[in-house]
Amino acid sequence: MTTRTTLLGCLIGLTQLIGIAPTVSAASGLQLSGFGTAALISLDQDDVFFNHPSKQRERQRNEWISASDTLLGIQGSLSLRSDTEVTVQVIVEENYQNDVKPRLAWAFVRHDLKPNLTVRAGRLRTPFFMHSDSLNINFAHPWVRPPVEVYGLNPVSDLDGIDMLYRTQLGGFNVEVQPYFGYGKVKFPDGSANLDHTGGISINMSRGDLRVQFGHGEGGFDLHYGDPIYLGTRDYLFATGRADVVAKLSGDDGHTSFSAIGFQWDHNAYQLSGELARRRADKFLANAYAWYLSAAYQAGSFAPFVVLAKQNASSQLVPANGDPVLEGYLASRSSNQESLALGVRWDAAPNKAIKLQWTRNWVENDAWGAFFPTSDPTVSNPSGTRIDMLNLSLDFVF
Repeated sequence: MTTRTTLLGCLIGLTQLIGIAPTVSAASGLQLSGFGTAALISLDQDDVFFNHPSKQRERQRNEWISASDTLLGIQGSLSLRSDTEVTVQVIVEENYQNDVKPRLAWAFVRHDLKPNLTVRAGRLRTPFFMHSDSLNINFAHPWVRPPVEVYGLNPVSDLDGIDMLYRTQLGGFNVEVQPYFGYGKVKFPDGSANLDHTGGISINMSRGDLRVQFGHGEGGFDLHYGDPIYLGTRDYLFATGRADVVAKLSGDDGHTSFSAIGFQWDHNAYQLSGELARRRADKFLANAYAWYLSAAYQAGSFAPFVVLAKQNASSQLVPANGDPVLEGYLASRSSNQESLALGVRWDAAPNKAIKLQWTRNWVENDAWGAFFPTSDPTVSNPSGTRIDMLNLSLDFVF
C-alpha cells in the first residue's frame, strides 16, 4: 500500500469521528482544533500530472489521489497569561520527497503590548496573499484550492521571524497593519529556495460585507536547482561559453519583491473575490504577474462557483535568442497558464464540505503551467496544450 493511499485512508477514517470531536477548551487555557482535506484528481491526459507550483512533489506518473491537496492539520493555542499566548500548527502531508511526514507550519509566541497592538515571534505565515492564513484550510474556501496561478507565484508560505499587528479604525473601516521581517525556506525535488532578510507590510481593511488587503514584501533570495533539466542546460551553456547565462539561472544573492492586492465581498448569498499579484526578481526567476476573479452563490447547502485565473511573465529570465535548449529550459521553469474552473460546494454538515470542481487549463506555448511530463520532456511536455482536470474533495474542521 502506498503512502498516498495510507494517508487518504486515515483521513477518511478520521472524518467518521469529526462530528463528535469539537474544539477542546480546557480550564488551563489550552485550545485545540483541526482541519483536513481528502482529495481525488483526474486529468484527461496520461502524459502529464498536476504539479502544484507551490507544493511540488517528486516527478512521477499521475495518480488518482491528489497529494497536493490531501492533508491533516492540528492547531493548538495555550494562554500563558492574559496577554501572552503560544500557538502551534502541525500539518501532515506528502512532502517534496513523496514522504508523508508532519511539518511545523506555525510556532509562535503572541504578546499583546496594548489592546490594539500585538507582537508575534517565531514561525509565522507570510502574509503575501489575502488567504495566506487559511492557505491549507480548504474548508474556508468555496474552491478545491486557492487558484494556483496566483498562489503559486510565491511558494514560500512560512517565515521565521517577527511581526506586529496594529488595529485601528479609519473612515469607517476596521484596519489592521502588519509589518513583518524574517527568513523563509522551501524545498522541492532536486532544489531549494531561501528568502533572506525579507521584510514587508500587509494592510487589511474591512467594512460591512467588504474586505480589502494590500501587501508588499521584498528581500534577498537564493535559488538552487539540481534537476536533470537544469544540469543538462548548465553543462550545455558552459560548453558553449555562456557562463554568464548560467549565473542568472541558479545561485545566491538574488533580490526579489512581491506585491498583491485582493478583495472579497460577501453579500447575502453572493460572494465575489479576486486578487492581483506581481513578482519581480533580478535573476533566477522571471518577472511575472497573476490574477483571479471568483464568484459563488449560496443556495441552501449548495454553493456553485466559477473562477477565472491567469499567470503570465512580464519579461523573460534570460533571452533565448532562438536557442532550442535554452527555450526548453525556460519553458520548464514557467507556470504561465490561464484557467476556467466551474464547481459546486455541498455543506453536508456544519463542519464538512464536499466539493466537485472541473478546471480547463490553457498552458502557454513557452511554459509548462501547473503540470509536468511523465516521460522525456524533449518528446512530450505540457507546452501549448489544453488540459482538463477534475477534482473531488472532502474538507473538514473539528
